[in-house]
Amino acid sequence: MISAVILLIPLTTAITDGEMELLLVHGVWRHGDRSPTTTFPTDPIQEGDWTFGGGGFGQLSPEGMAQHLRFGKLLREFYVDTRFLNRKYSSKEIHIRSTDVNRTIISAMSNMLGMYGQNDNSSQAGVDYPKKEGWPAGYVPIPVHIVDYYTDHIGNPDAECKRKSLLWQMQIYKNETLRAKNKWFTDDLFSNITNVNNQIALYQSGIFNETLMMNNLNIGLEIQKVRGGSLFNEINSRMNAKLDCANRNSSECNWIKALKYYVYSAHDTTVYAFLSVMGIEERVVLPGGYPAYSAGAFVELWMNTTDNQPYFKLLYHKNEKKRSDTLNSITHFIGACGKAAEYCKLNIFRNFAALTKPDEPIETWCNVDPRKSSPPSWTLSTIALIILSSLRLNA
Repeated sequence: MISAVILLIPLTTAITDGEMELLLVHGVWRHGDRSPTTTFPTDPIQEGDWTFGGGGFGQLSPEGMAQHLRFGKLLREFYVDTRFLNRKYSSKEIHIRSTDVNRTIISAMSNMLGMYGQNDNSSQAGVDYPKKEGWPAGYVPIPVHIVDYYTDHIGNPDAECKRKSLLWQMQIYKNETLRAKNKWFTDDLFSNITNVNNQIALYQSGIFNETLMMNNLNIGLEIQKVRGGSLFNEINSRMNAKLDCANRNSSECNWIKALKYYVYSAHDTTVYAFLSVMGIEERVVLPGGYPAYSAGAFVELWMNTTDNQPYFKLLYHKNEKKRSDTLNSITHFIGACGKAAEYCKLNIFRNFAALTKPDEPIETWCNVDPRKSSPPSWTLSTIALIILSSLRLNA
């Protein structure tokens, strides 16, 4: 008689770092290398000359696809090989969200191909993908969820928003003396110097050397609310839901208890706006620049099993063209966390979220005219947020 011994090996396991346990990961990345999004009329190379990626402006190039393939393999090392995520794709563990643009959608597909689409025996033909001739061995199609680009206030900082446009106008016209002395600074010039990223990037994101007040509004902070606030607050809300549901067995908690990995495939402006909420954009990205192709920021939610308090860790992928390319910890760049911090108390993240949360649902808030603002209400919470804002500016 032959007896068989079956070893039950868990598909996932708790990832720990001493007393810290990893619960949830969020990522915000930029798409890969692309063709230009526009050009000038006399350029000898026009849209029809760009043929890769389906052809035309703004399409992901083969190099851009390869960048996210490599990035996906790196993420597999971090989160799959460590068995935080299942070796086989699990629809309950992973959610991929993209802006409704070809290059971000295909970047997400390429990234997941690197993470879960390799022929490495982690998936099964006939179960995870068709066992048919012509289907690439090991390729597991993973859904990418999209939202209309022009109304996507989460993934697209430049989504249609009347309030944002008015705030930009308010900051442009703040210093009429400057405009009088510098005759070259015209409306046409401002609208066309899109390639001069240094000062324009800061102004677009509401970042100034000094607080700019108009109509009792902090203009920089108000711009951040309509550009990066919605994304930051959505991530914050999801982390809070993960914690709130940790010890609850109610049906409304099932989705978040299973969820471990939520990623936004978006744009350089998305990553930049996210970093600027914490005041670390120029410490992470070169001053005057934008995040590189396939660069990305990752927020890990951790629980300290000793003090039972939640913490977060912030990581960044620079997409450096070297073998050592990895996810580097940048938590210590956040002034409120401390210069030696590897982990930071989640309350710091929550405070940033509160500081940049739109005063009303973003669809409504975008239609509120900032020129008709009322004087601020000075509550203790408001004063606390102002103090946090000063820490952000000095980070």
